[in-house]
Amino acid sequence: MIKHNTKFMIVIATSWVLAGCGLIGTAEPTPISIEDELAIIVPRGEQPFIDGTIDQREWSGAYSILLSSGEEILLMGGEGYLYLGIRSKPDPLVSICVDRGGVVAILHSSAALGTGLYQEGTDVWEQIQAFSWRCRDTTNSAEAQAERADFLEQEGWIASDGEMGVTGEVEFQIEIPESVLRLAVSSIGAPDYREVAIWPEGLRDDCGNLHLLTGPIPERVDFSPEEWMTLTVAPQ
Repeated sequence: MIKHNTKFMIVIATSWVLAGCGLIGTAEPTPISIEDELAIIVPRGEQPFIDGTIDQREWSGAYSILLSSGEEILLMGGEGYLYLGIRSKPDPLVSICVDRGGVVAILHSSAALGTGLYQEGTDVWEQIQAFSWRCRDTTNSAEAQAERADFLEQEGWIASDGEMGVTGEVEFQIEIPESVLRLAVSSIGAPDYREVAIWPEGLRDDCGNLHLLTGPIPERVDFSPEEWMTLTVAPQ
């Protein structure tokens, strides 16, 4: 597994109540332009099974980012998708902010999955879709698998949630048009749900601040996608 160390910003905050709630390698990271510290070349890999267990065999070729707070982010790409794994605190709430060109999608995983949408305005980003929670069934039943397949087709992403797999491990599968995606990641977890972990380092827009809230997400927020990570899947 490719290893990369970076500092990680921790924000002390109240939790955002939403849905009710060591891999080893020897390869070096792909060199990135010194002028662009917010860009990563993501290695290609086989599709992992999105079950909340970061299996060493499935993620052995991933790009690994070890954060100073102890969290780890794993990245792979292939077949039109980005695969993102995060080793976080127990019972994590994870939100990924994805830049869709004038629209930001909030991909949230906790006790259920939901997508929030914001459209860019003149001075702020305005909510155009609130969360609608789905995929609460964490079993491998035919009904649960069908719901998850339908969610992936409709929303363009899927993730493990709630009590699936190993506590503190969450896996995402996200559509990545033209092999390039710009995003930011934030998470909180047990025991007190007060420490907000944000990637990339130093990000101070509302992608991380959403975890400071209780109740519904706000109507207007401030996003700075130009300060997020740009991920490019390596060519075949």
